[in-house]
Amino acid sequence: LLMYYAELKDVSSVRRIIHTVRVEKMDWGVDGLNQLIWAFMRFELPATAEAIYKLLRHNYTANLDHVELHRVRRYLAGQHIMIPSNLIPDPITYMSVLQSHAYNGRFQPALQVFLDMNSHLAQDDNYALTEHSLMGYRAFFIGFYRFGSIPPPEQRIEGPYRYSAFHVQDPSSAWTFDALQTMFDSYMALEGDFKPSNRLAYWILMAFARTTGNNLDVLRATYDRIRARFGVYWDGRLRELHETLNRERRGV
Repeated sequence: LLMYYAELKDVSSVRRIIHTVRVEKMDWGVDGLNQLIWAFMRFELPATAEAIYKLLRHNYTANLDHVELHRVRRYLAGQHIMIPSNLIPDPITYMSVLQSHAYNGRFQPALQVFLDMNSHLAQDDNYALTEHSLMGYRAFFIGFYRFGSIPPPEQRIEGPYRYSAFHVQDPSSAWTFDALQTMFDSYMALEGDFKPSNRLAYWILMAFARTTGNNLDVLRATYDRIRARFGVYWDGRLRELHETLNRERRGV
């Protein structure tokens, strides 16, 4: 029921479930708390989701000082949410929080969760670190595609990414070209047999287009790196982008 009401964005029904769990002294378990995190993120109430995550993370690392730990526990108690000290995050916990931050433009919180996840899963043989890291990188590339910082008008040219009057430069944005380049370099350095989907490869390239003002040299270099690592297997929008870059490369 929790996921059903969350999908409907029915906050009152979710809060009734929380109240029932508290009154009946039931145990959420990490699966139930993951559903709560997802629900509150969906309700655009990230403070509650973040508090749940913080306490689960503290149960694993004891990283909160006494003052912050008391604040988080008091906040969750006010939401009728009690978290036993034996519950710690699992991969779904990390990905739920990371994806929500990345998909809503919160770069620094997403990055911290990503680092937390990689640190935790690297020490746990029960989880495949690369598999979950790939999901994290995917979330970031979607974030850069949606929120990548916009160069000033004089540094843009016509190209694959189409700017509009709604694209306003934000100097304070953390979704910068340099951050994207660092993330992409880290992604390309991953070991293992994996390939980005057509859609993900397109998002990566368009993120570079967005953050560089359609710098064709950067786009070609990025495309060539992806092709050299993963081969040519694309169609649709990616094929059109490939043809555009080749046409510009030949000066046609």
